[in-house]
Amino acid sequence: MPMPESPLRILVRDGTEDDIAACLALDSRYETGHVLQVYLHGHESQGWNISLQRERMPRPVELSHPVHRSLIRRALKHEDCFLVAEGRDDEKPVLGCLVLIPDYEHGFGLIQSLVVSGRARRQQVGLRLLAASRTWAKEKELTRLMAEVQTKNAPAISFLEAAGFTFCGFNDHYFSDESIALFFSMPLK
Repeated sequence: MPMPESPLRILVRDGTEDDIAACLALDSRYETGHVLQVYLHGHESQGWNISLQRERMPRPVELSHPVHRSLIRRALKHEDCFLVAEGRDDEKPVLGCLVLIPDYEHGFGLIQSLVVSGRARRQQVGLRLLAASRTWAKEKELTRLMAEVQTKNAPAISFLEAAGFTFCGFNDHYFSDESIALFFSMPLK
C-alpha cells in the first residue's frame, strides 16, 4: 500500500523585492470548462435585474492569471500587503503570493492578485495566504476583504466561495482585455 503524500509545510511571510522574480515565474495556468455569465435585464426607467449563471463552455480551455510586476512594486512602495507562501522543504520555495491594496476611506482591502503554483494547489496554500491577508487587514483596521476575478476564472470563483466570500458586484469595463470583473466580499470580524 503506497504511503499518502505528506502535506506541504508552508510558511507565509511578507514578500520582499527579492521575491518578485519567483512570484512572476509562478505557474498561474488553470483549466476551466465553465464561465459565469452576467445578464442585465430591464431599463433605467423600470429598474435593472442582474443575474449570474454558470454556463458550460463548448470545450475546456486553458487560461492564465499571472501576477503583474506593477502590482507587486506598488504594494512594496506603499507598504501594502504583499505576501509570499513558501515551502519549507522545497528546492523551489515560492508556492504562491497575494497582493492586497487597502482602501482606507471605504474600509476594505482589495485582493488584486492571488496566485498559487499549479503543483501546490489543493494543499491549503491559498487558504493560508487568505488567512494571513485577513490578519494584515484587521491590523490596519479594515472591515472587509474584497477580491476581483474574471468571469471565466471558474476555479477562482469556486475557491473564493468555499473560503467564505460572497458575490457583491461586477464591472464590465474593469479589465484591459474587456473581460468582466466580478467582485466578492468577506466581512472581517
